[in-house]
Amino acid sequence: MAPLTVGARPGAAVSGIRRVAALPGAGVGRRRHANRTRRPHERRRRSDAYPTVHPGEQGMTRAAHRWSAVGVPASAGGFQHHNGEGAFVRRISLAVLTIVALVLTAATPATAATRNASIRIDHRTSEIYLYDGSPDGTGPAFPAATARGEVRNCPTGVYFLSASLIQDGLPTYWATGGLGAGEIVCDGGTASISMGFYRGGPVLHPGRATVRFELHDAYVGTTLTEKTRTVRIPR
Repeated sequence: MAPLTVGARPGAAVSGIRRVAALPGAGVGRRRHANRTRRPHERRRRSDAYPTVHPGEQGMTRAAHRWSAVGVPASAGGFQHHNGEGAFVRRISLAVLTIVALVLTAATPATAATRNASIRIDHRTSEIYLYDGSPDGTGPAFPAATARGEVRNCPTGVYFLSASLIQDGLPTYWATGGLGAGEIVCDGGTASISMGFYRGGPVLHPGRATVRFELHDAYVGTTLTEKTRTVRIPR
């Protein structure tokens, strides 16, 4: 049997060889492969690269649209709606911060006042007077002076005053014998505080002295505030 030549060029001299028509589909395999029908998950239109922006999607990035076109959520690729989800997250954050601020500012007056409670001591004591500390008032009487001041922003409650006066390096005694001495009742504002002092010998005299006031909670004993100041006992 004579050999066959497939796809011979036109006009080529063929001796003793019979031309045979090209087989169906020969030479077009590449184009058929190029036009092969895409599978459903591979289908992609040219318009997918620049999809139509619908109302409410103006904040999506172009990359987010491309991912969405092939069925991948925008959030999976780290994309967000700048005017949608982002604005929603910002509103939620602002609401949370507002609630926290309201809670902090809604603290009880007593708590707020505790932070700012302070004692002020007058620069001058009272003039010297005679104090009789005996139970029946029969003497003897000693020179005494009263130091005064006030506690500001005092939380509502009952407090005990701890007071001392030192002159010439020597302590003194309270010039009072009544029940409830040194008990302070506060209503959340400013309360007056005072205490008289005397000494049997050497006795108090006009001049400089050091006064210290401390305020303690009457039930738990914690110190609310304290103050020390140099005062003058007038003549």
